[in-house]
Amino acid sequence: MVRNATSSMFALVWLNLLSILAIPLYIKILGVSERGIVAACVSLQIIANFVDAGFSQIVPRWVATAAGNIKLLRSYLILFRRIFFVLALFIFILLQSSASYLAHDWFVTSLAEAEALELAIRIFAFQLFFQFINSLYIGFWFGMAQQVAVNARTCLFGTIKHVVAISVLFFIQSAPWLYTLIFAAVAFLELAANFQILERVLRDDAGSHAETAVFNEKLKLNHFLKEVLILSVSIIIGLSASQLDRIVLSATLSVKELGIYAVMFSVAAAVLQLQSPWMKANFPNLVKNVKENTFPTASQFLIIISGCLVFGLLPCFIVYTYCDLILDIWLNNNDLRDAGKPVLKILMISIGLNSIYSVLYQIIIASSKDKIVLAINIFSTGTTLVFIIFADENLGVLLGGYIWLVLTTSQLICGLIWLLMQFNSRYRQSRN
Repeated sequence: MVRNATSSMFALVWLNLLSILAIPLYIKILGVSERGIVAACVSLQIIANFVDAGFSQIVPRWVATAAGNIKLLRSYLILFRRIFFVLALFIFILLQSSASYLAHDWFVTSLAEAEALELAIRIFAFQLFFQFINSLYIGFWFGMAQQVAVNARTCLFGTIKHVVAISVLFFIQSAPWLYTLIFAAVAFLELAANFQILERVLRDDAGSHAETAVFNEKLKLNHFLKEVLILSVSIIIGLSASQLDRIVLSATLSVKELGIYAVMFSVAAAVLQLQSPWMKANFPNLVKNVKENTFPTASQFLIIISGCLVFGLLPCFIVYTYCDLILDIWLNNNDLRDAGKPVLKILMISIGLNSIYSVLYQIIIASSKDKIVLAINIFSTGTTLVFIIFADENLGVLLGGYIWLVLTTSQLICGLIWLLMQFNSRYRQSRN
């Protein structure tokens, strides 16, 4: 677990560091407005997140249950590959057919910006197609507890795409469409590498019987599919809430303002993800602990709370406290710093609250209480929507930060209520 957690943490830090270091270079090469076009384009990742509906989270769980059974793993791969291909194709067709509308009517752009954005969106559709299918293979590696190898490849291709993109944009041509083209090409190469390696690992002498294996296992998957249905609905609702800031801002802010928010949110996203490797590495132990004791033991609680403090709350506190210094060193742009600092501070408070809730979320998922997740997401989404309806339209980029603050506060309140109910239930059982 420690080796996998260390590997995942290194990959996360490395990739986020690359992105953060690259942003000032992209702004200098492309300019704030064209960087805003890229940000608008990348914001369409939300479509893939919705279509995914939690499959990428569920795949590792299914794969983990079949660890060591090559035939069953290959059966899962064949089944999931079909699902992911169809979903990826749907995303591709949807983006291609709506590129003109999104660029000219949805985003707030000038005519020249709209034309550049439309071309970038059409190329970005290829990138999403490759990335979506690749998420299946990454999920497989995580389910097989092979994080070290897949993290190494992810770091390699992540480094390649930024190095190539910066070099080409600087020496050849600085254009948003070229940026997306390079990222799409590297996404294809990463998919091809993961495809070849996983096929080699799962190669089975009885490969001709793989289709039969899939058919025979479908009955056994019924239990999982019911669980998937509930979790997928809750994840979609949760995504709706977590993406509300980008949905609202993309239709109300100029491309330049959207680019400023995207730059600040990239810092928040990097801090948000710091807790993920530790949680993923500890999750199998948490599941086992809950299965044996019906609820996490004190020692397991201490482990996940320690992870929250070190990888969640502490980074939020550092960024919030030294916000001016960090933005000055990072961007070396007074206008960007002054425009983005207030929203970054709000986002840091939100991410801190989310770090605490993520501890409770892991316990709820490990306890197979997917309906609780659904209820929390419905409540938090509804609360956030009410806030958006009555929010001041003149808040600008600050609106994105406040949306996150309302969302994470409502999630944490619900999570704490659930936890108190569990403690109360266990106390009554102990007295009986």
